[in-house]
Amino acid sequence: MPKNKNVKSHILLSIFSLSLFITSCCFSTKEKYLGSNLYLSEYSNIERSILFQQKRCSNTGIEIVPMTVFACAYNSDWIIAKSGNARLKKDFQYWIINNNNVNNPSLSNIKANTLGPLDWESFTKEIKEKKINLTLEGFN
Repeated sequence: MPKNKNVKSHILLSIFSLSLFITSCCFSTKEKYLGSNLYLSEYSNIERSILFQQKRCSNTGIEIVPMTVFACAYNSDWIIAKSGNARLKKDFQYWIINNNNVNNPSLSNIKANTLGPLDWESFTKEIKEKKINLTLEGFN
């Protein structure tokens, strides 16, 4: 009889471990670290957003650039993004985030250093004024 209990315990532990693995965000979400505790989180080939989170795969990030992010570019100083309605592929909004918050990457600091949503004209004006040398790149 003790062997049977051992097998049951092993099976239950295996099922529990597998369910934790399957529900973890690392398994179901692709993440790309952009700097300053900001992550480009991709839930499917369409659903993407930029989240602020203290650590990767936390599943509890605060949305800075809402779904769906169609294009993005970043360097150590700036993040630029284009978002909009995924189904209709219109109503585009543009975002500029100061990514140079290495010393204080807090949520309040990130929000204070985020411009957006902007229309195309305002976005291109800000890009020129701030001398941001980035080009939005779409996703495949």
